[in-house]
Amino acid sequence: MMVAVEPTPLLATLLEATRAVRVARLPVPVRCGASTGEVILLEGDDYIGNTVNLAARLCDLADGGQILASLAIVEHLPRWATVLSVEDMVVRGIGEAVPVARVGFATLEPPVRPDPICGIPLSRDVAEEQLHDAYGNEVWLCSDSCRDTWEHRPRPIAEGQGSLRTRSSAPDQAAAMPAGRFSPGRPGPPATPGIAPAVRPGPVPRGGWHRADKPRRPPRPGSRSQNSHRGRPGSPGGR
Repeated sequence: MMVAVEPTPLLATLLEATRAVRVARLPVPVRCGASTGEVILLEGDDYIGNTVNLAARLCDLADGGQILASLAIVEHLPRWATVLSVEDMVVRGIGEAVPVARVGFATLEPPVRPDPICGIPLSRDVAEEQLHDAYGNEVWLCSDSCRDTWEHRPRPIAEGQGSLRTRSSAPDQAAAMPAGRFSPGRPGPPATPGIAPAVRPGPVPRGGWHRADKPRRPPRPGSRSQNSHRGRPGSPGGR
């Protein structure tokens, strides 16, 4: 069960959910029923009342991929949705037949473009928001939520930035390292005028640096470091 303060975002969510399931070709179809009116909040996390009961009964009557709604809520459909049909239905728990609307996507005049966020097909006349991308092209959005997501989307990285052939726009990480310590294969920090650097870049030994200011010395024959793989005294495998 979904509850909303405003009916338009709720209907848009139902339409988007049914479309997403159909496009993904999922084996489980979605059936929806929608109604509007006063409800009772029960124990802080549940809603009861005639409005909730009517929406639940309409959901039971709907076929897979259908959205059945009361006539009171279809007045708040998004601009890109429409009423496909209206018929009287006998709803369990209600003494007489009630008019029920089947809602869906409106037939659009070309050109038609998908919303870049949710993929809902839109034309310029029914788009809720119209923006422009970095190339000056119009972007049609179906709701304020998609517009907010579009405006706060991650910006693409410039082509080639950070590659081996171009210089990254970010500050050199080596300059932020303390003097005298750097990773193997990375040059040390730039020298300050009048002050000799603590480490001068040079060829990295095969074993790598042990300390930035002191190269690692090869172990002497018979030393403890050379025979450490044999175990320590008192340990399994040791003497």
